[in-house]
Order: sequence, then structure tokens, then C-alpha cells
Amino acid sequence: MTTKKPTSIEDKARYRHWSEIASDAEKQGDYRTAAEAWNSAMHCANLKNQEWCAGRREFCERMIKRPFRG
Repeated sequence: MTTKKPTSIEDKARYRHWSEIASDAEKQGDYRTAAEAWNSAMHCANLKNQEWCAGRREFCERMIKRPFRG
């Protein structure tokens, strides 16, 4: 996991862009796209949000391999 802090407004804008794509993809059940977007968001996130992105990415990767049955 990256451990840098955003240093610019551009990093914050990129984080928001990628996290919105990831969230929308999750809602649609497109976990592969969501995992990739969470990974991209993680690279421009602050330390706290990096942990969140890593957790969401791991969830999406799990859902790709073993989706919930219901």
C-alpha cells in the first residue's frame, strides 16, 4: 500500500474521481471495475483513505472469486 499524503488539489480530485467510479461499479455489481478503481483511488488518497480503499478493493476481489449466494 502506498503511504504518501496528497500534496495537491489534483490528487484530491483524482481520489474523488476514482472513488466515485469504484462506488458506482460496486452498486452495479461490477466488482472487477470497482477493484481496479479502488486501487487507482488508493494511489492518490490520504493515509486514512488509503486503508479504506485497500479494504474496499479486497472486498471486491473476494466478490469476484466468491460472490454472496442468496
